[in-house]
Amino acid sequence: MKLFGKEIPVQKINFFTNIISFVLGVIFFIRMQYKMSEPPVVPVYNSERDSLIVIQTRVNTQLRQIKEIQDSLIKTISQNQNIIKSQNKEVKTKRKELYSTLHSEWDDLSRKDQEDYVNKIMSNLKPKQR
Repeated sequence: MKLFGKEIPVQKINFFTNIISFVLGVIFFIRMQYKMSEPPVVPVYNSERDSLIVIQTRVNTQLRQIKEIQDSLIKTISQNQNIIKSQNKEVKTKRKELYSTLHSEWDDLSRKDQEDYVNKIMSNLKPKQR
């Protein structure tokens, strides 16, 4: 085999490959012996952290539910406000119609009928005397 223009015998390549394999095997063996001598690492059970995670999850779900309820309430309130606005417009319109109708009918009454009606109401409003 040629490497950098020099002929290297196959036996040398096999020799160095075997030496490298042996060194890597020794390193692997030493590493495994070291790991076996250490006590195994057991994950620590942290009940406080776990309970905090559970609490945080519950709080997040409750917040999400509250936000949904808030959104639905805001929507309902805006719908109700629109309904109230339309009803107020109707009431104003009907009041104007009624006012104009009453005034026109009042003006159509004779002067005597107007005075009689006012006197009748005034007598009804006076406290009853014994």
